Amino acid sequence: IIDGRFNPEGTDNFEIRGVGYHIWNCTIAHSRRHGVRILASNAMIGEPGTRTILVGNGSTDSTSAAISIEGVAQSGISVRSVWIGLKGNGTVTDPNQTGIRVLRSSEILVGGSDPLERNLISGNMGHGILIDSDSRQVAVVGNYIGLDITGRGEAPNGGDGVKIDKGSAVNRIGGSTL
Repeated sequence: IIDGRFNPEGTDNFEIRGVGYHIWNCTIAHSRRHGVRILASNAMIGEPGTRTILVGNGSTDSTSAAISIEGVAQSGISVRSVWIGLKGNGTVTDPNQTGIRVLRSSEILVGGSDPLERNLISGNMGHGILIDSDSRQVAVVGNYIGLDITGRGEAPNGGDGVKIDKGSAVNRIGGSTL
């Protein structure tokens, strides 16, 4: 468990600036800004068959997110098998400000065609996923957004499930295959 509740205001629990990092099988909680901030390519968050949980991140910073991907073109970044906003047995909320925020970035995969790659993005204060500021080629596939782990119980996000804004284009939302 990486718990940032006592870190200085405005700090992230993780900031990735190097290429090829992989974070999985842990709980990242209560950062003072972003749970994970990605500024480099080929990062992977989560791993099928493990449980990576991001909860309670950035609750006092309206621009923060559990995962923030910023300014990474041709990124090769993936987010798979991650619970964002839910903890415990997948039905208890501990909201982040926003679940996943993508800014000025491209070639990102959120989820996957295998049910083991499914992300659970629910119960956040703002949007589940925000694709913003000219982001391109973001694929959001096979996820539960606004639902609990069963896919039947409600755990709504406070904003849109998925919001695409400010010049973002050529993105794929939905489906169960790539």
